[in-house]
Amino acid sequence: MWPATRQWFHRLRFYLLAIATAAAVLVFQHYMNKIAYRDIVSSSSLTETDTIPPWVEKALDAYSAMSGLLTTLATALLGALGYLLTNSNHAAPQLRNGASAMGSALFAVLSLYFGYVSHLTLLAYTYSNAFNPNFFGVIWPSRSQFYTLLLAVLFFADFAFRVLGKDAESEQQ
Repeated sequence: MWPATRQWFHRLRFYLLAIATAAAVLVFQHYMNKIAYRDIVSSSSLTETDTIPPWVEKALDAYSAMSGLLTTLATALLGALGYLLTNSNHAAPQLRNGASAMGSALFAVLSLYFGYVSHLTLLAYTYSNAFNPNFFGVIWPSRSQFYTLLLAVLFFADFAFRVLGKDAESEQQ
């Protein structure tokens, strides 16, 4: 097979995988939205005369701050991963190191995605004046954001210790 044809097949396979991943995310989000938003008891929106109780405002602020912090940490982790990948002394990373880097990047991106879902959830519940931090629709995106970030950090630690350990070994020799 010609190299150009082989490269075309690899690109085609990549784009088909990207489309399949996007479709899976859309189906997943549709399913989770059906479950999550059934907790909204009032379909009416806030009017100018409605006020949000102070405890709900504090809960909204805490939820928003936590989601923002996790989004910042996931973004920083992606930056650190990119730094290690570009400044490594090794020309080609080993398969295990590459798998750790890919796992870290994948889970960090998923954490960013769940941060986006948390933001949309916060807007929906605020608009409907039905925010309750114990609703499944509020809990699942924030927990998913945290646990995917935790997995990203674990994969990153594995990758970083291996890469930095090999860099230290090569400097000693």
